Amino acid sequence: MRKYNHHTKTSQRFRRFSLTIHVLSQARIDGQNEYVNKALFYTMRIAVWHGKFTEAKQALENMEADLVKKEYVSRFLEYDIALGWFHCLTSPAGDGARLVNR
Repeated sequence: MRKYNHHTKTSQRFRRFSLTIHVLSQARIDGQNEYVNKALFYTMRIAVWHGKFTEAKQALENMEADLVKKEYVSRFLEYDIALGWFHCLTSPAGDGARLVNR
């Protein structure tokens, strides 16, 4: 039974990531900007955790593209928070350095 434990955890992570992608696409269709931002933020954090910094930067750039939406009131605040997280995780003094060097 322990032999398959790793596969179960991997499939659970994949399901969570798939759910995030599904929420992202559905929220874009419905114009729910807060959910789009949260899904991109989680995608960015997951990408950094896996060491895929280009994917994390792409998620951040997608968040930046949404700054032009005037109906999305808290867009600048949420983008600034995500940008701060990105720099903390990818800076040499942040967790990103530990993830790259392991």
